Amino acid sequence: WDLDYSFSVGSVFKKKVSFERSVVKFPDSVSRGDARAAADVKWTDGLDELFKKNYNNDSSLRWQYFASPRGLVRIYPSYEWERNFAGFHRDYDPRIRPWYVSSTSGPKNVMIVLDCSSSMSGARWQIAKAAARTILNTLTQQDYVNAICARGSYWSYYSHYRYFTTRTLGCLKSGLLPATTSIKRDLMEKIDEIEPDGRSLFVDAMRKTMDVFQLSKPPLKGKCQNVAIFLTDGLRQDGNDVRCEQGYYTYSYSNGHVTRTYHPGRKCNEEWDEVWEELETRNPFISDKVHFFAYSVVSGDTGRSLPSRVACQNYGSFGELHSPFNTYENLTNYYNFLSLSTMTTSLVWTAPYIDVFGLGLLVTIAVPVYLENSQEVVGVVGIDATLEGIENLLNARTWGSVYSFLINQDGDTVIHPRLRPSANLVDDPVYPKIQELEQSRGEPAAFSSVLSDMLAGKEGSASVTGPRFVAKGDFQDGFEFRTQQSIYYYAPVNNTGYYMAINIPLLDAQYHQADQPANVSKLPTTYYYRIDEYIGALKNDFPGALAALDVRENVPGYADLRIAFGKSVVKLAPRAFCDPLRFLVEEYPGTVDVHRFLNSNSNTTANPGCAAAATTYARAIRPASQLTSKFETIWSNRPANLPVRIASSYVGTQSGLWRVLPGFVVSRSFDPTARPWFKRAVANPAKLALSPVYLDAGGVGKVVTLSEVIFQAPPVPGVNQSVDCGSSDSKPATCSCASNSDCSSSVCRLGRCTSEHPFGVVGIDVRYSDFHRYVVSLTDQKCGSTYRCASNSAKQCQTRCYLVDDLGHLVLDEDIGTADDADERNYLNVPFGYREGKVMTDLVYNKGVFERSVVRDYQGLCDVAPYAPRVTNEGVVFTAEEERQYVLTRGDIRKFQSQFGCVQDVVGFSDVVAKAVGVLQGSAKGPCGEGNYFVSAVPETNLYLVVIDNWNGDAAKNAFNFNCHIANRVSTAGAFRVSNQTCSQDVEARANDDEQCPALRSYTPPCVQNNRAFSHVYSSFVVVSSAIVTLVLAL
Repeated sequence: WDLDYSFSVGSVFKKKVSFERSVVKFPDSVSRGDARAAADVKWTDGLDELFKKNYNNDSSLRWQYFASPRGLVRIYPSYEWERNFAGFHRDYDPRIRPWYVSSTSGPKNVMIVLDCSSSMSGARWQIAKAAARTILNTLTQQDYVNAICARGSYWSYYSHYRYFTTRTLGCLKSGLLPATTSIKRDLMEKIDEIEPDGRSLFVDAMRKTMDVFQLSKPPLKGKCQNVAIFLTDGLRQDGNDVRCEQGYYTYSYSNGHVTRTYHPGRKCNEEWDEVWEELETRNPFISDKVHFFAYSVVSGDTGRSLPSRVACQNYGSFGELHSPFNTYENLTNYYNFLSLSTMTTSLVWTAPYIDVFGLGLLVTIAVPVYLENSQEVVGVVGIDATLEGIENLLNARTWGSVYSFLINQDGDTVIHPRLRPSANLVDDPVYPKIQELEQSRGEPAAFSSVLSDMLAGKEGSASVTGPRFVAKGDFQDGFEFRTQQSIYYYAPVNNTGYYMAINIPLLDAQYHQADQPANVSKLPTTYYYRIDEYIGALKNDFPGALAALDVRENVPGYADLRIAFGKSVVKLAPRAFCDPLRFLVEEYPGTVDVHRFLNSNSNTTANPGCAAAATTYARAIRPASQLTSKFETIWSNRPANLPVRIASSYVGTQSGLWRVLPGFVVSRSFDPTARPWFKRAVANPAKLALSPVYLDAGGVGKVVTLSEVIFQAPPVPGVNQSVDCGSSDSKPATCSCASNSDCSSSVCRLGRCTSEHPFGVVGIDVRYSDFHRYVVSLTDQKCGSTYRCASNSAKQCQTRCYLVDDLGHLVLDEDIGTADDADERNYLNVPFGYREGKVMTDLVYNKGVFERSVVRDYQGLCDVAPYAPRVTNEGVVFTAEEERQYVLTRGDIRKFQSQFGCVQDVVGFSDVVAKAVGVLQGSAKGPCGEGNYFVSAVPETNLYLVVIDNWNGDAAKNAFNFNCHIANRVSTAGAFRVSNQTCSQDVEARANDDEQCPALRSYTPPCVQNNRAFSHVYSSFVVVSSAIVTLVLAL
């Protein structure tokens, strides 16, 4: 069909799609002449009408698809298949995706046994590694896995003893591990590190395998398939250098000469009797037999004897692997066995994974489809749900410091405020245990009971007193714990294997809503942030908007932005709507509806919140808009001769409303409560919080944000009531105070105690160049001045000044102003220790101003290659209008990905308030230079002023001064990769119910042992009713 007319950008799919029909794709390994594959295309064509019907009933649906055992995938809506860098269509095999494997095989226990002997070197090892990687990639978090490297010691040709032993690769040596992303990555890395060497001794590997399946403590899941996969070349000899005995010398005497002759030890010619005995005396006598699938990486009869007998006499199947490519096709007998020997009739919710079609992190609801009145699997049908959408729904139901989280049946955390947002993940994530996020050193201990109830599927609540986290800023800034009383409400998400909880601190046990101002008729008109529509398509709907907004373009200092200087504008976060998903997908409601809602004074359009039927907006949205409109007058009437230029002024409320002057368009998903400046202010409620330098997305350049919490007024006392201020050190709101310690809220502002409930955060953006110039002027230009050193007049010294925030980041530094905008590393969250390592180390370990912390990040980001700055920012989409136009015409902006998911230790610093008093001084003499430093806290802010006098840094100019490089990294914040640390998580076997294991059914896998057919009898059962099949097909 005509692609130009059929395709349009679907915002929910983030690319151009067509709702007219589905699209089909086969893996590259499937022959296009396969008649069965062609038949799959034909008979599944009728699914299009069902896909369309589902979408018409629910337009928020993501991908709908069907996959067949022959590799066909039919996806709705259709889109033009992506190409790789070489211009070929990107390969995709649905049969190795988590949703397909989970549906067709159910949970299973898998041990991979690798022949690591010398004879496996070269191409054979590459084939074995590729097969192992395919097997690991097709395991899901419902499965258990481990791997064994099988080999033994030997004497070399010249009698050097080479010690090798059979070893278990996983961090749990005597059992199987849950097949989480981190476990699978760890096993893959360890397999990649192996260099084949050693003797072909396999009896220890078979003994370890049988011990795991027979003696594992705690026992493995009952009634689930037990599978062992053996990858070997099956050769009895491992080359000329591998000997089973030590060599020796003989001496002979002839014609007056002694001749010494070396005799290498006997070549190993392995016999497999011990292997047969180990398996044949144990496997038949355990209740849940181990099915061995053995593969030879050499062709012909040479390596057939060992693997074929292992497989065919142990309830499995034998095959040959000839190439490291298309390994799924070569492992077909293993995958066929999983699908044909188990029966899954229930819906399967997969663990979250990254969508290869570009929708980010999602979960799939899938179910296998069986041929009616038959046991044959004809395919799997699935529907996706994005984690981003689920996060938005959860966030829309919170207020104040209330938060919610989602865990799976094993206590792994899927959604939590302390995890990265799903949109920021680049790889299938690793999920930490919920205890690591909800507890600090095991406290509050009562949470353990909450977790036990949740995993038992119970619904309930519990009051808990103990440490509760508060975000310090951005994700990398970390969290701090404060002792609070809170209540957990929890319940299972029916029929999914997921459990949800919400944590409500006692202070927010009642919803605190700002009241509507008394006289709203005198408030200025509020305009929605879509100024492009006010001056465009809606110009006739709002005739006065064009003049009132005073929209200008190409204004100096606001590159490429359309700016409204006349009025502030309001942006509502997705959480401000009762249906945040619909807002994100359709941008519903539109500008006209939002404008009229925000400016309505009629009681008939009240704002009851999402609890009421047929409502659009969350509670407190209109009062928040009305109250913040008063800031517009303050911002507009600022003196014109301020010492710094203010790029923008704004206020964000807890309800998700953001008001800014001058106004401009921002991203649809923008949420002020998720911004670092908002979190920093909330973490420092008694201070003015200044942010590190960052590049403004609007094109202003480098800016610093100054933000401060504004508090909600307490309820007005009733008649004949008054606030009891007394003489207590913990006075309630509105009482007079002299310091923060006088108030129960710990915040004294303008001589009055504030309430304990933040209403929002007010902030301003200041251009960094102005900020730097102003701060230096306060020091009479001494910062940056140069002079002869006091200790040595032959040398040049200078005075260096820094502003450092409470997390040890640079807010002011002379080098930041000259840093290239394209090189974020030199101005964004630069650690003070990276500039002045000796001083920072002294402040941490000697002066006690800062303390070091290390937090394990299981969803870290590691770079594929060393960091390199961007050459230019030209062509980068910066503004929301540019982004919107790009998405409307070309689909989602897919970033070039040079990072991968990894486990990291995040090192950070935070100030110790009790030590931050007076002026501290010390010596800055170290490997990088010498001088004297002075440190003082800047009153009422989160900043410290650091001045280094008589500083000479000639030593740092030496590129080979490695001690200087080391000193500047000893006390530097950052994220550092942790390798092979999966056992830092709890890897004990999970006590899953037998019901999670599917029923077995009668299936005999074909097996050929030395060209002789071999069969087994499997005791299994299944009952498939036509009613279930009809239901599945309808779904």
